Amino acid sequence: MKVLIVDDSQFQRLVVKSIVSNYSEELEVIELTDAQKALDLLKEGGISLVFSDINMEPFTGIELVEKSKEASVETTFALVTSHLVDSMKEKAASLGVEYYITKPITQEKIEAVLKEVLGA
Repeated sequence: MKVLIVDDSQFQRLVVKSIVSNYSEELEVIELTDAQKALDLLKEGGISLVFSDINMEPFTGIELVEKSKEASVETTFALVTSHLVDSMKEKAASLGVEYYITKPITQEKIEAVLKEVLGA
């Protein structure tokens, strides 16, 4: 299974990648720094789970979810943010997002999403 991490912060990508990689050797982790590259990759298919920062360029994580839905991409999103505003959560929920991770990122938060999404 492929897991995509999209975040413009190298440190945040490193933290999430380390946790995901240690969770299961069977997970292939892909890292990207911006939402446009992520959307291009998602359109190719095969990504099971996306951990995406909300605040990034050239568009936000919520816009990434929206554009992915418009392109009929089938994947699960977990949005990562330092501050989850109700309006952002409502918009994301309307797009089918069920998973939110507030910073600081911890092993427990990432593993909880992995367990639920991957059923392991």
